[in-house]
Amino acid sequence: MAAGTVAEVTELLESARAAFAQYRIDEGAARLATTYDALRATPDPPPELPLRIRLTASWLTFDRQGLAAADRELLALRTDATAAHLPGVVAACDVQRALLLARCGDVTAALVAMRAAEENRHALGAAEQVRLLVNRGTLAYHALALDDGIADLRAAADASVGDGMAALRFSALHNLGCAEFVRGDLPAALCLLDEAASLDVAMNRGVSHLDRARVLVEAGLVRDAARALRDASAAFAESGHSREVAEIEVDLARCELLLGDATGAAARAGRVAATAAGSPSRWRSPPPARTPWWTPCSPPARSRPSSPRSCGPRSRAASPRS
Repeated sequence: MAAGTVAEVTELLESARAAFAQYRIDEGAARLATTYDALRATPDPPPELPLRIRLTASWLTFDRQGLAAADRELLALRTDATAAHLPGVVAACDVQRALLLARCGDVTAALVAMRAAEENRHALGAAEQVRLLVNRGTLAYHALALDDGIADLRAAADASVGDGMAALRFSALHNLGCAEFVRGDLPAALCLLDEAASLDVAMNRGVSHLDRARVLVEAGLVRDAARALRDASAAFAESGHSREVAEIEVDLARCELLLGDATGAAARAGRVAATAAGSPSRWRSPPPARTPWWTPCSPPARSRPSSPRSCGPRSRAASPRS
């Protein structure tokens, strides 16, 4: 292989990250292998570059070998980054450990790990700092540390006003709306969710429509909720998430019942039940991959921890990075 350059290796690493971000694991693994080949052919790469590649590779380890193996890799990487005096990589390791713990459902341990990154947050770039705040705030409100979570998410929203930060601002505002919902402030929740939805961000809006619908139901605005549910269903159908579409049908049946249409609600629920009976294995399995939930180092989770209120919204986060 011809001698490479740091720029070429970085570009290859970005392509691997992009594949993992869309949960195209095999493609990401192939691109990661190419990145390692290019790194070996690059004379005198900066010491941070191979560590960043290892950080991205932890997602592949997590997918194929599980949390324990990935955690061992990240702890070793953190030790190496500390020895190399690279506090930004140390912080990224703490964040990554938190993300993996969250994906395994241990929100409390994930929050502890995310808070450990605070010591080296100053070494992160502006966007990475905002991502950390979004992650930590979201974890905190899921752990019902609502004051801490809301403070972090507000700080993230305030800081995400520069160029290229629209997706981060969307995540901060959306999660802040979810947190206000959990706290019981429905007007604030709706205002924040609407503000997030108004941003021009290229992403599937299924989760945001669904969250808004569930807040509208709690606020008693059932007709508006039904419209938001139909928008969510269309967005999920477009991205091929048939299970989410079926789950939304259940929510639509609930709206019909609340609006006094018991016959329509029963008919809709019956169709969902018939669909589930026709493919029981699909309904016993975990939900499919959805929109990215945590950042900065993460591809989408296979599933997200549930909201503290079962009828409430499901958080989402900014675009993944690693």
